[in-house]
Amino acid sequence: MRIPFKIFLVVILFVIQSCQLFVTKNQDSDSFEDKPLARVYNYALYPSELESVISGLHGPDSAALADAYIRKWTTQKILLSHAESIIDESNEEINQKLQDYKESLLIHTFKEHYVREKLDTMISEKEIQDFYDKNIKSFELRENIFKGSFIKIPKDAPKIDKIKALLASNNEKDKTELRLLCLRLASFYIVEDSLWHNFDETIKNTPFDEISGKRQFLEKTVLGERADDSNLYLIKIKDYKSSEQISPYEFARNQIRETLLNQRKINLIKSLEENLYKQAKENNEIKIK
Repeated sequence: MRIPFKIFLVVILFVIQSCQLFVTKNQDSDSFEDKPLARVYNYALYPSELESVISGLHGPDSAALADAYIRKWTTQKILLSHAESIIDESNEEINQKLQDYKESLLIHTFKEHYVREKLDTMISEKEIQDFYDKNIKSFELRENIFKGSFIKIPKDAPKIDKIKALLASNNEKDKTELRLLCLRLASFYIVEDSLWHNFDETIKNTPFDEISGKRQFLEKTVLGERADDSNLYLIKIKDYKSSEQISPYEFARNQIRETLLNQRKINLIKSLEENLYKQAKENNEIKIK
């Protein structure tokens, strides 16, 4: 059932103006009970539930989201009602699965809480560097990367010749001016040429992506230019590494940090399990026959 847009606007205004009154009550309650927006068999959807979904949205966006949510809720309750009519709720297999899921969810939530409380997220540069040095062969690149600049700018933008000249320059003052011009005129730009960037991702959906020999292009190109119907694409290659070469430390650094953090999480949880087991054993809480 698709509710018309005008009705949704009324519902949304009603929710915003009266959300303090939206509480679900039993039928025998003397307090005010908000009127359901939808009913399916014995189930009812109240405005308070919808308000939590569309909170912060206004106009057509909120109406569309409300419409989609009501449709999803309606379908779900129809399926649930038919399932309940066919499948016995006391089914042992289902109850066991629900219990297993509940236990897993509780344990997972407990572990996450413990990690948030206890995890030391400070990882020194030396730790990262040592990990890189010891595992350097595992940091083979899967993509081409480059240091340099990349600019996408509308073909009818002003000062394109000026941008090209600044891009070709290695003067720091010119780089600052280029950055300011790109901020005003470019659709997309990278001018931080001291950082490594994913070349394949940068040129995706541009005319540069049609190049057949990307490794050769990176090797031979200092300044490159391509265009499509609407935009001009400029690239400057300062340095590069092709796929299957070893990743530079700077490019691998964030990945290493995440790896070290994950190892700490695993060790922290393992330590938690061992300590709780030891404590329970010492307190004679474990009895195995």
